[in-house]
Amino acid sequence: MCLNSEDEGTRGLFSLVVPNVWAGLTRKRSGDKVVLRFVVQGTHKAELEGIPPTGNKVVVSTFSIFRLKDGLIVEEIEDADMLGLYQQLGMELKPKEVKK
Repeated sequence: MCLNSEDEGTRGLFSLVVPNVWAGLTRKRSGDKVVLRFVVQGTHKAELEGIPPTGNKVVVSTFSIFRLKDGLIVEEIEDADMLGLYQQLGMELKPKEVKK
């Protein structure tokens, strides 16, 4: 399933910061678990958490795991590659300085 910026499911903070957003959704089910992988890509055109617009093309991958019971979601785990996003926006990860 593919979504584009016209779809309500892709709106929100990310679509404001990355207005030409494109998203792909992959679903898998095994037993009582459903896994969704959501990949969003677009161009960074507005401030995001203090980072001014860079004009960089970005791709962010997220996933959610849902546990179902009697057809209802009883547990959800989510993760997004925010470090990857920040690196694409020019942020650097540096180790703490060791005090001597």
